[in-house]
Amino acid sequence: MLRWLSNATSLEYLHLSDCGSLTMEPLQVGLASLSNMKELDLSYNFLRGEILGILSNVSRGLRHLDLSWNYLSGDITQALCSLRHLEYLTLLGNSGITGHIAYLLGNLTNLRHLGLWGNLISGEIPPTVGNFVRLEYLDLSYNSITGEIPPSIGNLTGLAIRFVFFRWIDKTSDWIYVQFAVKLAKLKSKWQTMT
Repeated sequence: MLRWLSNATSLEYLHLSDCGSLTMEPLQVGLASLSNMKELDLSYNFLRGEILGILSNVSRGLRHLDLSWNYLSGDITQALCSLRHLEYLTLLGNSGITGHIAYLLGNLTNLRHLGLWGNLISGEIPPTVGNFVRLEYLDLSYNSITGEIPPSIGNLTGLAIRFVFFRWIDKTSDWIYVQFAVKLAKLKSKWQTMT
């Protein structure tokens, strides 16, 4: 089914969501020839295997990546380091993807959307999360993330209230703090533009 991909070298957008018949090996071969790829959606395909098999073959200029609702596993930390242009990353519901949140975020400063619901991502949210000023959506729920929400989260003025997907946090006060910090930062931003 995917033989044609090897000849589609100028392809920039590929949406193969919910195809059901994709397998890893032909997909890896096809993706390796797509050096101009900007957007890739392989969600809902029941793909099985190491996520590194996909990520190591995608274009370094990739801006949109959706691998949600597959059966992918493995550490994504190293593979994401080379995908610095990513603006949209969602890996929802794979349940076997691992990585440390601080290293995972690394150089992904262009992110606007980060959905990691339902995986095995671990560690504490680093204070540097406040540097991701473009972030509009963040879902880290149902992972193994620990610790408190850093105060720098208040720097994320564009973050939607959907941010309250932090169900793994033990304290209700942290949830309230996030809402307050985001609203306060938005008010501060509005006040500065008025004066």
